[in-house]
Amino acid sequence: MARRKSCVEWNFNGLTDSITNLTGSLILLVVLVFAVTKPREAGLPEPSISDTTVGAETPIGALLNQIHSLKADVEHVDQQMQQIEARLPDITAEVEMLEKNIKQSN
Repeated sequence: MARRKSCVEWNFNGLTDSITNLTGSLILLVVLVFAVTKPREAGLPEPSISDTTVGAETPIGALLNQIHSLKADVEHVDQQMQQIEARLPDITAEVEMLEKNIKQSN
């Protein structure tokens, strides 16, 4: 007996596309989670909360001290940047003069 060919053919393209999209989405989700969360840096102090809290209020003196320290650091860096920017035209002129001297000597 000859075997009759079935006129029904199964198409798995939709299923494989769905699985591929789901896998890609899960990989993207894992990458985003790793990008957003970062491990705690070594050497940073643990935030301290004293036992003398009243209700929902916590003392913020330590945080204010850190903020003031960071502001001072930022101001120091800004001053250094201004000094460097002020010296930039002199340095540029010196470089151009050196380039001219090199071209003349060749």
